[in-house]
Amino acid sequence: MKITKVKNPGQGFKPKNDLVSLEDLDDSGTYAITINPIDKFQFMNKCNRLKSFYDAVLTNFCYTRYKYCYYVELSSKGRLHLHGTVNIKKEDRGRFYLSAVPNMLTKATIVLKNLSEDTKWLEYCMKQCDIMDDLLEGVNCMNPIVPEHTLEEDEIII
Repeated sequence: MKITKVKNPGQGFKPKNDLVSLEDLDDSGTYAITINPIDKFQFMNKCNRLKSFYDAVLTNFCYTRYKYCYYVELSSKGRLHLHGTVNIKKEDRGRFYLSAVPNMLTKATIVLKNLSEDTKWLEYCMKQCDIMDDLLEGVNCMNPIVPEHTLEEDEIII
């Protein structure tokens, strides 16, 4: 009898990287980003999976130099990933592509695009907000993930 081992459907899936080139970044400074962390950061068999994922995001994908806003989402295959925005000052774009992008690409698949329509992207990012807010609140985590230390008073990033 032949036994075939079936992989966990959430494991092994890797979307393609798709980053707008440095010279094609628009002047708005705010860009749409999707981050699909590698299997190592999925914590599929951990009982505190959401908290572990959240902590891994804070450690590996949150850079103090840039303003960001990430919404946690769960795919139909059970993979956790992030949709959101990152704000990069014009003078920091080169540094972002020289340091942050290569670092993130060792840990995730990244999609980075010019943000053409803020409201449509924000609606897309927030499509699971109610569900994820409840789940993340249960492990004492905030959704969206934003760097409080980089926000100006009364500032909201979309």
